[in-house]
Amino acid sequence: MRRFVLVIVVAACGRVGFDRNPGGSNSDGSVDAITVGGDFVPPWHSGTRIRARVWRTADGEPLFGGWHDTLLDTDCDSYVAADGIERCIPSHVRTDRYFSDTTCASPIAVVPTGAPCGKDQYTWQADVSNNVHILALGAVYAGPIYDVLDSCNQVTVGTSTAHLLGAEVPASSFARTVYHNVKIGNYIHTFGGFEDGAQIDNGVLVLPDNRGCFPRADGIGPATCGYPYAVTPVFTDAACSDRIYAWNRQATDPAMPALLVASEPGLCQRARTMLQPTADVTMPTAYERTATGCIARATTGSTRLLRATVVTDPFPHGTAVPTARVGRLGHLLWIADDDHVATVIGDWDQELGVPCHPFLGGDGTFRCLPASPVAVPATADPTCATGVAERAGACYGTPPYDGVTYASCEDTAMRIHHLANVGTSAYASVEGACVELDAAAGAFGDAIGAEVPAMTFAPLVETIE
Repeated sequence: MRRFVLVIVVAACGRVGFDRNPGGSNSDGSVDAITVGGDFVPPWHSGTRIRARVWRTADGEPLFGGWHDTLLDTDCDSYVAADGIERCIPSHVRTDRYFSDTTCASPIAVVPTGAPCGKDQYTWQADVSNNVHILALGAVYAGPIYDVLDSCNQVTVGTSTAHLLGAEVPASSFARTVYHNVKIGNYIHTFGGFEDGAQIDNGVLVLPDNRGCFPRADGIGPATCGYPYAVTPVFTDAACSDRIYAWNRQATDPAMPALLVASEPGLCQRARTMLQPTADVTMPTAYERTATGCIARATTGSTRLLRATVVTDPFPHGTAVPTARVGRLGHLLWIADDDHVATVIGDWDQELGVPCHPFLGGDGTFRCLPASPVAVPATADPTCATGVAERAGACYGTPPYDGVTYASCEDTAMRIHHLANVGTSAYASVEGACVELDAAAGAFGDAIGAEVPAMTFAPLVETIE
């Protein structure tokens, strides 16, 4: 039997946070190996106060759902608190959307009814430094409610309950976040956790030169380790002969990353090119090569144009495979080619053969709903002249669903539909050439088909470990 060390990384509710700990750490900083296959050994570790929340089915592997503060009886995530220290603080009920006045100046807290998480006793708001302040939920509010996302118009919130804001809770009430590094196989893993001993791997593989990447996959088979600074090939001239790269720089990004990545269009196995930036290019317009010619595109304020040279990809590659089936739900693994360390990169429905995310189903039951596939502009026309629309591939060997893109235990219930099969092939224009994309077991369009009964998807029950 092939053996792997197992590490887990999960994104819950779209937030960056801590997830699972691959076994116990030894005195020398190493981590005990966990065998993939056979009985699943949950690789997260609860502390004395902060405990893991897991979602379970009648059989199969438990799915990690986040953290629960047993002292305060509230779910929590790691954020920088009001005192400037990172802590495990409640983050379920926010105060920046709903208000009690027509100018949206007096915030209130709206608590979703029946959400299978939260244990809501608190609400939060961020200050100008983005530090998070926690307030107790105040008295129930029964007056008119205004939504800042709806131009401050009056709205109803269904069966949810609105509250006035209570007193601020001292930041010191919440458990402090701690970090440490552990070498697992060939790479350093940064562990995040809390002062009571709860801990989890953050899911970043760190190279000896301190560059990091995130294991990821677009389908079963060869997979890359993701790098955040993506660029798009453009040109300085109307003939599209002098190539440069456009980078949509965010405020939190470094001024000049050491590396950039350009991804080729694809549905399932997307190739990429690693680049080393060499110089800025200042010009109001860049050119993009399309099937209809070299088209001028205005340079927006957040776009930075760069010259770069192609370099060898320094990051590890791997293979994406599901865990051995021991029940309805399992996990999707990313196994590094060079040291055979297995990282869990998602939850997996063994029966349907697709990734899934915990989410409220259309019948009001919390379930592991299928993940939406990656979609790109493509066509069934091998000349790329007509019929360009959003296309997705059957990248995991089974038809994809119109599903969900993240896990949430608080958002509105989702009804899942089939996607229309539009053929076995898909094509896209790549710098003027019409190339066939890897669609695996078929290409699927953005047309929504029949609704899939909610009972098709595995029901979940929460447990605090």
